Amino acid sequence: MACFCPECEDGQLYYGKGKWHCTKCHFRLKAPEDINLLREKANEIRYEKGQERLDKMRNQERESLVKAHRNKSRCSYAVGFICLLVAAFGWAQGQGGQIVLQWLAVGAMLCVFGFKWAFRSWQIETGIVFVPGAFLRFFHHEKWLR
Repeated sequence: MACFCPECEDGQLYYGKGKWHCTKCHFRLKAPEDINLLREKANEIRYEKGQERLDKMRNQERESLVKAHRNKSRCSYAVGFICLLVAAFGWAQGQGGQIVLQWLAVGAMLCVFGFKWAFRSWQIETGIVFVPGAFLRFFHHEKWLR
């Protein structure tokens, strides 16, 4: 399984000549050939970059970003729940399975997007970015409907 470049977040890292190289940018990293050690090192770099970006943000900018993510989350949840209601209504009326499944799929996808944006909002609000176990903490203890 590939590891994405911590610098550009777009390219994949490959091993050659004793270093890891990015396929998109000029990022180089000297690390052992073991992919698991590379992932740990890449996550450390991502964490440092994320913390730097959060520290450089003004409070007003952070709050506006949290608000924007929260609004995206709420909109995704609202449209997702509407799609799920349409699916339930169609199933109750005896519509074809294909139509009901399509509404269910779109509704579930939008609810997952809403959950993702709520998590992003929580990350920016608390400053917990690229920390192992942060998602489980959010999942167990935080408000999903932000």
